[in-house]
Amino acid sequence: MKKWQKTGLLIVWCIIIAGCFYFRKELTTEQILNHTPGNLLAAFFMMMGLFAVKSVSVVIYSGLLFAVSGMIFPMKFAIAVNFCGAAIMVTLPWLIGKKGGGTMVSSIMKKYPKTEKLKEICTGNGFILTFLLRVIGKIPSDVLSLYLGAIGIDYKVYFAGSMLGLLPHLFTFPIMGMNIQNIHSTEFRISVGIEAIYMACSAGFYWIYSKKRKRK
Repeated sequence: MKKWQKTGLLIVWCIIIAGCFYFRKELTTEQILNHTPGNLLAAFFMMMGLFAVKSVSVVIYSGLLFAVSGMIFPMKFAIAVNFCGAAIMVTLPWLIGKKGGGTMVSSIMKKYPKTEKLKEICTGNGFILTFLLRVIGKIPSDVLSLYLGAIGIDYKVYFAGSMLGLLPHLFTFPIMGMNIQNIHSTEFRISVGIEAIYMACSAGFYWIYSKKRKRK
């Protein structure tokens, strides 16, 4: 990248991060709902904007946005909104990482020591690597996207692995959001149960994979 491009990117990045930090108290489910437009189309674009902000900041938890979709939209529409939002959320940081290249990798590893472990997980298959890292969930989503873009994972492969890894959350969180007023409902409990099973399976899968890697 040219020097002026790097400078411009850094300025934009700093403004977004500063804005997220400054308004962090406003980025709650209640506050987001209070500022949601009544028009569904306007609400859709508002959510896409929030997903875009989330894609370049670890301040907002993606599950919060997935749940808010369930509070605002009918279930089928909420899932579609989450799919579009997740697509934006995994694409923007990948593009930034792709532009940054090796310099970005060094910077990420220096700032987030956990990413050093990513070297141990490399499989040689971009799809499996991306899916595995999404499922494990030990690295913040945005940082992971930056890293995978920076090391040159093909976008189509990366996108497919990312979306598959996030797929359960696109369904369970909006169901939780729809039933947030009644956490004892069957739908809410089933969604929480699926998330718990998914997390347990992810941890088990990672443990088995780590054991096999050590044997090799």
